[in-house]
Amino acid sequence: MTFTDVQAADKTGRGSFTGAVVAAGGTNNEFCGAGTRNAALNGNIALIARGTCSFEEKTANAVASGARGVMIYNNAAGALGISLTNTYAVPVLGIQQADGQALLGKLPTTGTVAVTSADYAYLDGTSMATPHVSAAAAVVWAAKPTLTNTGLLSLLTSTARDLGTAGRDNNFGYGLVDPLKAITGQ
Repeated sequence: MTFTDVQAADKTGRGSFTGAVVAAGGTNNEFCGAGTRNAALNGNIALIARGTCSFEEKTANAVASGARGVMIYNNAAGALGISLTNTYAVPVLGIQQADGQALLGKLPTTGTVAVTSADYAYLDGTSMATPHVSAAAAVVWAAKPTLTNTGLLSLLTSTARDLGTAGRDNNFGYGLVDPLKAITGQ
């Protein structure tokens, strides 16, 4: 198969692996539940559906099951970018919904997952978030100059796109700042 769009996870392992592609299992092939395992993934490529649990949980379950590569397909049309909390030694990829469903229909089959290079570096933490949020705050404040600093903070946190665990959490704070939504309400 040729895939429409393949995106490597932000903390994926580099390398290439060719082997059997195996449906990970679980409800709707989502492979959710901390500690979920599937012996059939050992030494193979896990094919997993996006769904109700985090990419991190799916990937951790597959790697702990012995998967040598992970492919997660979207549950809606469009590209699938994957954000992970931990770094993995195996290639972890996101593919489009139609490609994942088509591949699922071709199982059993053999495939290759490969992440050989990237044109960017992955960095995280407050030193990466601060300039982004500061710029967003400046744009919003310029559009709404009557806001107080407390009002600006409240507006930015209430309009941020929630990421990770629902609500404020230690990994993502309030989520991804959305200056357009803060300005327009849309």
